[in-house]
Formats: sequence, structure tokens, C-alpha cells
Amino acid sequence: MNRLKINAGVNLFYQLCLVVCWGIPIALAGGLDVVATYPAHRTRNAHPNAIYWMEFNDSIRKGSGRIIFYAYPSNAVLQEIDVMSEAVWVEGKRLFINLPEMLPLNTEVWVKVTPGAVIGNQGNVFQGIVNNNRWRFSTRSSLLFYTLKSPYSSCIPLRPVFEIEFENYPSLGSGNLYLLKYKDTLHVWAAAAGQIVDNKKVRYVLPFNLEALQEYYILVDTAAFYAPGGVPFVGINDPDTWRFSTGVPPPATVQGAACPGEPCFLQATAPIELLPQQVEGYFLWYNSPSATNPLTTSEGAPYTEATFRIERLEKNTTLYVSWVWQGCESIRQPVQASLLPVPKVKINKPPAPVFEGDTITLKATGAEFYYWSPAAFILGDTVGSEARIKAIEGIEVVVIGENNYGCRSSDTLRLEVQPRPQERLFLPTLFSPNGDGKNDVFRLLGSGVASVHLRIYNKQGVLLFETSDITTAMQQGWDGTHQGVPQPPDVYFWQIEGTFRSGAPLTVEGKTHGVLTLIR
Repeated sequence: MNRLKINAGVNLFYQLCLVVCWGIPIALAGGLDVVATYPAHRTRNAHPNAIYWMEFNDSIRKGSGRIIFYAYPSNAVLQEIDVMSEAVWVEGKRLFINLPEMLPLNTEVWVKVTPGAVIGNQGNVFQGIVNNNRWRFSTRSSLLFYTLKSPYSSCIPLRPVFEIEFENYPSLGSGNLYLLKYKDTLHVWAAAAGQIVDNKKVRYVLPFNLEALQEYYILVDTAAFYAPGGVPFVGINDPDTWRFSTGVPPPATVQGAACPGEPCFLQATAPIELLPQQVEGYFLWYNSPSATNPLTTSEGAPYTEATFRIERLEKNTTLYVSWVWQGCESIRQPVQASLLPVPKVKINKPPAPVFEGDTITLKATGAEFYYWSPAAFILGDTVGSEARIKAIEGIEVVVIGENNYGCRSSDTLRLEVQPRPQERLFLPTLFSPNGDGKNDVFRLLGSGVASVHLRIYNKQGVLLFETSDITTAMQQGWDGTHQGVPQPPDVYFWQIEGTFRSGAPLTVEGKTHGVLTLIR
């Protein structure tokens, strides 16, 4: 016999033995066949919820047929998958199988693939796996299961925090968490490791905002977490297991400010991301971030307008506004209503006693603009930091001060007006500076003097005495000397200038000059 034929026969017998005796997938002469599987044939502790695959000796595409998982040796059907379903897909030479349901734990399983389920790119048809000794494995007896996962609802915030809670204390593995748009197969975010919080919870913080009103799902590798003893995570492979949809962005806001007791307006606008779409929606206003019910109108209906009016702002106030669109309500944005500063206005009291009829100047401080009243007693302008007032007993002077914010406050001053003393002056016509204590000086007598200038001359016109000091003129007077020399008895002349406190000119019985006689 030809040695080549003998060698070929031996090689064929060896390949058949590998398949039949040992169950190792091998490609037979030129046909499309499986060269590797996951889990591998005869694997112990196979993960019952992993994504399984078969690798072929050539590039492939899906044909028509089914993949059936049986319990061994009972042949009870565990799962049956149409190869054309979305649970089966092809990448190059591999056919991937995402089990719709987890296989039972601690169970021996064999896999059947019907002929024609897979076709090579050259048109060659896979003859299938039809016996229970070609791809058989045993599943694990235990897994790490989760008890809660969040978020898992609709209208969630655009930057959510993903959390998985477990029944046992998990440790982090090498697998990833994947975020995908629903119906897509390419992930938009993959997180290699989360953060363990509260011992039984793993948290993933998303570093960007998701799209509004978009459906997403999350997949998690079976190697992402482990329970004590190396027990792997059950995994999340089904797009419907952890699915959620996002809500809408929060509204843009404009803070408000007002003077105490004045109306304050807070404003919100539709999210800027949605403005080009000319969306229709409405706002809801709340008095706290966790309030159950929104603020309402006087009719009891929710207040939905973009501008919220606080009738009288008495203190710094924070309201919260959300945007509602297509049935989703955004997170609430704080909007601050701030009290503007109020000027501290004060009228400075006049330093000297005020007499009836006096004209005084009052000055106000603490503001930028001032408005005085009552106008009937103000001489001149009623606007400005100073005002000239006609002093009358009992009037109250009011100034309103305004700052650059438009906030106002006022101060009131009740004038304390004294009766005006009689404005009369007297000068003697005779005095005798002889040291007897009687009429020894010539001085001005009277009251109400504001200023004075007193001069005394002799008949030759020589100035003998002069003073502009009120005390000197009215208390010390002239002692009848000039440069220390006593003046002889004679007739002398006086002259006076000045004003009373009322502003009237000084006169002595209506005169500003007169005659006096000196005797000794």
C-alpha cells in the first residue's frame, strides 16, 4: 500500500479519535468546523450566565438553525435559541451566544447546534454539533448575586450615579461595566473599576452628561466582582436586565434681587441644549429641593410660568425650579432671591441751639441720593445731602435716602426750637471811670448778638478803643483809657456794626452811632 495513503488514513483516524474519544473540536478535511469554544469542552465550574462563543476555522455568517442547551444526561431542554435572533451574533470567525436566561447552577450541560446554523463566507455549510460529547461542560455551584441596581427607571438625571448592591461583601475584579444606548452594541462608556461603599455596594460615577430622553442599558462582566472564596459575579449580559431612560436637562435660571418689602422676580428658561428644537414644556416651582408638591397659583393650580413673582421680599429666599418636557421632570435648580442692602440714612443734628425763625442747614449721610420734606419749610432745593430749613417749633424734617440699588430708607428729625431772646441793645450816655465800682466802664448791654464791631473816638477823630469780641464788648467794655492813659472828661463818640442771631443788623435803639460823656 502506498505510504502516503497509509499516513493519510492514520491522520484521519487520529482526528476522528480526538473528536469521538476526547471530544476536542477539530476541523475535518476542508470542511467548516469548530476549533475552540467557551466554555471549553469538559470545563468544570463554567459560568452559567456568561456570553458563550464558538470559534471556527474560517470566517462565518449566520445561517438558519437553532442552538439548544440540554441537561446531561437527561436531555431536558434548558434553552433554545434561534440563530437569527439578536442573542446570537458574528465577529470574524466567532459566533457569540448571549443566553436569554441563566443556566441552572451545578448542572452538566451539552450544546447542540443544528446543521446549517452557521455558513462559511465561501458558502460551505457547518454540519452542526449533534452529539452530547462534542461540547459539554458543568456549571458552577455558586455565584455572587446582586440585590439592587440603580438607576432602573425613566426620567433619571442626565448625570446619574450607577450602584450595584450585593448580598455578600464584594471585592473588585478585572471586568468592566459598560453603558450603551438601547439597541446599540457599541458602548458609550466603560468603567474598569467602581468604588466600594457601605461594604456591600459598588458605585460608578459618570464623568459626563447623558443625552436627554434617551434609553440606555448597562452590561457588567462576570469578572467585575467576586464574593469571598473567589465566587464570580453572576454578570449582566441581557440588554433588558438593567435598562433606564434619561429625563431632561434642568432649566437655566436668572437670580433675583429686591429691596426689602418690594416685589422680586425669579426667572427660568428652557434648557439651552433644547432651545434649537423649539420645545414645548413648562416649569414647576418649589420651596425646597425635596418638597412633594409644587407652589401654586391663587386658584390652587401648579405655577408653571417662567417668571415667578415674590410679592414682598422680606429675607433672602431660595426657590427651586424644574423643567417638565414630554412627561419627564428635570432635577430642581436653586434660584436665589436676595435682599439688596438698604442705606443707613441719618440727619445730623445742628450743633448750636436753634431759635425760632433761624435759618439752619441740615446735613444727611448714609446714601447716594436724598429727598427732603416738608417742602414748605425748606429754603431752596429739596434734593441733595444738605437742606436749608426755616426753624419753626414743632416741625419734623424728613429725609429719604436712596442708594445705587434703588433701595430707600428715611430719618426724621424733630427740631428743638427755642424762643428767640429779645434782640435789644443799650449803650449808656454817661459813665465815670473813677474806680468807685459804679459805671466804671462803657459797655454794650443786651442779648441776641451774633457779631459785633465797637469803636470809640474822641472829638479829634482819634480811635481810642476798638473790639470785635462779643465778650469784650459786652462784659469788659472801655475803661476810659487810651494806651494806658486816662482820658479827660469830655464828649466822645461810639460806632457799632454787627448782626443779631436773627440776621438783623445791630442797632442801639435804631442807631449805629452816638455820643457818650465821660466824667470823673
